Amino acid sequence: MNTRLEAYQKITLCVLAAMAVIFALWTAVSRTHKGVAFYDTLLTISEEGDQTVYSGKLFGDAVTITCAEESGAKLVDFSAPGHYRADCRVEYPQGTITTEYGKRVPRIRILRNDEVLFSGGYDPEPDGNQYMRFYKADGTWEPLISVGASGGSDPWYYFSFDAQDILRFAGEPATSVRGSWIWYFVLLFGSLIMALETVFRDEIFYLSHFLHVRDPEPTEYFYAAHKVGSVIAVIFLLVCYIKGVFTIV
Repeated sequence: MNTRLEAYQKITLCVLAAMAVIFALWTAVSRTHKGVAFYDTLLTISEEGDQTVYSGKLFGDAVTITCAEESGAKLVDFSAPGHYRADCRVEYPQGTITTEYGKRVPRIRILRNDEVLFSGGYDPEPDGNQYMRFYKADGTWEPLISVGASGGSDPWYYFSFDAQDILRFAGEPATSVRGSWIWYFVLLFGSLIMALETVFRDEIFYLSHFLHVRDPEPTEYFYAAHKVGSVIAVIFLLVCYIKGVFTIV
């Protein structure tokens, strides 16, 4: 068995160590920048006078969501120049609605471009079911469904800034960050396994075959395949590290 590491083994170990350090720092720095998750993007938050502005890129195009208060109502304007625009308003009429489950919830009215999207009761604290929030005037559940964007050539074609989106930004949407420590530590564990397999290449081969073959010795084909496999594994880990550092959590 070889007792000295070959050049490709040393390079593999150096690359694994470099990726572990680089992506640890990248993940840590990335997580310091908070934003609001919207579809597959993270919108940055800024304050402009009495307005809160959420901005970023959606489907590669610049978008801005501006929120403000006016006479007890919440104004939420969505703008994607050349693609989509929605001037929205959330009103809070007086009174409550008794739901079919016997719970009293406040009334709410949501408009988009002067069209009423929803008028009824809204439960800000649903009992264990986030979908049980909206109720019609008669108290029955209103199963509002978000409309997703198409994955076709024009993702804006089916896009809709719906009632739940409007209400979410009218309040205080939860913040998120890019960079998953779960992804990182799972991949770090995978990198450690690969490093051990790289260092103890011949020993692992021997342990895998000594019960079946007397004095097993790796062939040149095995060494060549191990080199190719190492390159493929490093590329796979790199792609996963990148995926993890851009994951919104």
